Amino acid sequence: MLQLYIALAVVAICIYFKWTLSYWTRKKVEAPPPLPIVGNMGEMIIQKKHYGEVYNEIYRSYPTAKYVGIYKMGTPAVLVRDLDLVRDVLVAKFAHFHDNDFEINTTLDPLLANNPFTARGTEWKNIRNQVSPLFTTAKVRACFNIMKEVGDTLLEYLDSSPEINRSEGVDIKKVMTKFTTDVVASTVFGVKAHAFVDPNSEFVQMSREFFVPSFLGAIKGMIAFFAPKIATILRISFVTENLDRRLRNLIRQLMASREANEKNARKDFVQAFVELKKKDQENRITEDLIVGQAVTFITDGTETSATVMTYTLYELARNPEVQKKVQDEIDRVIEENGQMTDEGIMQLELLDRCIHENLRLHSVAFNMTRICTKPFELPQQFPNEGQPVTISAGTPIIIPMSAIHM
Repeated sequence: MLQLYIALAVVAICIYFKWTLSYWTRKKVEAPPPLPIVGNMGEMIIQKKHYGEVYNEIYRSYPTAKYVGIYKMGTPAVLVRDLDLVRDVLVAKFAHFHDNDFEINTTLDPLLANNPFTARGTEWKNIRNQVSPLFTTAKVRACFNIMKEVGDTLLEYLDSSPEINRSEGVDIKKVMTKFTTDVVASTVFGVKAHAFVDPNSEFVQMSREFFVPSFLGAIKGMIAFFAPKIATILRISFVTENLDRRLRNLIRQLMASREANEKNARKDFVQAFVELKKKDQENRITEDLIVGQAVTFITDGTETSATVMTYTLYELARNPEVQKKVQDEIDRVIEENGQMTDEGIMQLELLDRCIHENLRLHSVAFNMTRICTKPFELPQQFPNEGQPVTISAGTPIIIPMSAIHM
């Protein structure tokens, strides 16, 4: 009898994968051949390739297609190639794709659940409405002088630190990470991270916990992106209890200090939250929301910005004639304004173009992912060939930015 049950289970599993992995064939959409369980992500699962490389190869394999059917593990997904379709997903038909393909359990990860990147549907709209007042032009510009102070610290570090050995070259990524860590600590939390002088300071350790690669972190990330329901079943959280506690304690102390010393408050984002909370009559500005936004600032403002600056400096070093023009532009703006100001930053047009070109060459993220939230009709896959295809709600949409840029 046991053998019969096993046989029936095996047959059922085989039928399930046969049906699931024939989805695009039934839709008459071309797709690379999938494997059971892993779909088209086999090389990523065995850590042979980054998932961005897998998407890039699929993108290049269908040069005339507007989109390609793929399988994220056992889930049918759409990899977009056509720029008009990209515009539909991100702008024109946004109502059909307003959620990111990143699922967070609000009980296990209340801080990440308050990140606009992971929030979905009504909750995403609520968070956006609650935090939008923090990002007025006046509030952002008020942080310029704080960032300038950190810039002065950076110059002192480059001039005097024994870690800067010009004869052997400079690990500029490490330097830029120190800079962005100090900027986030100062402009958001109003604290000194001391990243340039103390690699083991409290804030540096908290920031490092998000970004230092580890085998466990890689497994968690893989589960989050490709099998989020397994993360819920296994009760996997992405912000550790220790980090959650430390961040909450930091925010509580800062909020209490600001409320007790209103006259001498800094113009940073913690202060903006203090002022926002005073006006909150419906108790919508919760601790989870405030600390969750603090996590967002750390994750979005530290590593990504450091990576952009690192590659921009790298490309300028490879192109000294462009570097000279950028330096001349900076010198001219400083001479005209007496010093670098926030208005002067907006006059650095060549530097702005260099940063954008760097973002094309070295995308901070390989791809963007959305979820189809209500049925949507895709155009025919190839020019003058085939029929439009309707995809259902829940279908992941992948926009391979790195491949499109190149």
